[in-house]
Amino acid sequence: MAILQPIEKQNRLEVIDSLRGLALLGILIANIPYVEQVNVSGNGGAAVAPESDKVLNFLFHLLIEKKFITIFSMLFGFGFYVQLKRAEEKGVDFKSYFLKRMTILLLIGCVHAYVFWLGDIIRDYAICGMFLLFVYKWKPKRVLVAAIVFSMFLTGSVYVANGLFNLQDYPYDTSIVAELQIAT
Repeated sequence: MAILQPIEKQNRLEVIDSLRGLALLGILIANIPYVEQVNVSGNGGAAVAPESDKVLNFLFHLLIEKKFITIFSMLFGFGFYVQLKRAEEKGVDFKSYFLKRMTILLLIGCVHAYVFWLGDIIRDYAICGMFLLFVYKWKPKRVLVAAIVFSMFLTGSVYVANGLFNLQDYPYDTSIVAELQIAT
């Protein structure tokens, strides 16, 4: 069985590599813990955030938080497509090759999530990568319907159920801030 090798340097798409680097940098920046500064005003001790903090917090949420994960996710799908086409050209059994890759990625993600940080997204990429093996031959209309069902109805149902029944609490986004000493 032929093993797929990395694309040679002269055949790489520099724009894709640059976007991947930008996405990783953005994800790194988004995961740097910070604490919003709060000033205590003289009017009865009410906490008031300075205007500069409000602006920076707004810009962080607008330009950084969750944006780079989206770019990285699209690049993950593009990588799937490139590997699929290269495997077809070389006559490699893509499904078993990609399933092995995603299984290894899932194991790495589980170790990282359960040893280092529960908010890890690597497991999600591995599971979604495995799911791609079932849907990559679907017609675009069917993929769109599945995407709407998953993103709107199922995700919405989970959030509503979590809110109504207090099923899960996800403290990992903010708990790391309490664990680290942060300069103020």
